Amino acid sequence: MDSILLDDFLDLFKEQFSLSIRKSIVKESIYSEIEEWSSMQSLIVFTTINESYNISFTQKEYAITKTVEELFFLVQSKIEGR
Repeated sequence: MDSILLDDFLDLFKEQFSLSIRKSIVKESIYSEIEEWSSMQSLIVFTTINESYNISFTQKEYAITKTVEELFFLVQSKIEGR
């Protein structure tokens, strides 16, 4: 069974933002409240995660999550379901 670490996922998520914003992002962060969050940023994060972990999830599944940690659990479930 494949798995990913939350810290690795958090690092990948943070890399999608400017250096000044990265410092404030933690697993409990509500990503829609991150200063640089926008519909474009959402698409970038969505695409980066899908490509980096070779998974596919829908915008609907993505929209259900609110925190970085919840998004991690979604990704983890997709990886384990392969």
